[in-house]
Amino acid sequence: MANPQREFLEDGYIKLSRKIFISKTFSNLNAIQKLITIYLILMANHKDNEWWDSYQQKFITVPRGSFVTSVEQIRKKIKDKLVTTQKIRTCIKILKNMQFLTIKTTKHYSLITIV
Repeated sequence: MANPQREFLEDGYIKLSRKIFISKTFSNLNAIQKLITIYLILMANHKDNEWWDSYQQKFITVPRGSFVTSVEQIRKKIKDKLVTTQKIRTCIKILKNMQFLTIKTTKHYSLITIV
């Protein structure tokens, strides 16, 4: 029988410093925005990767610290009634203005990079 803890660890982890509490970025976010921010950090690649763009029929390089997603995907993954599509869009806009992340959008997906 497989060890569920071992399988979880093999997917990777992040280190989250307690200094986050005194971070200007984090301290200026509300609770929902903090949840979304941590989710975005967890989704970022820890090494360069490739992703198949089925619309353009080619692989695109997704560098370390980046990931491909959509607002709807984020909402479905978080699975919380309080996390709405609009709150995710607002949070991403705030994080972009704070230079915490960059976002490159297409008609079909977004490439988010944690700066």
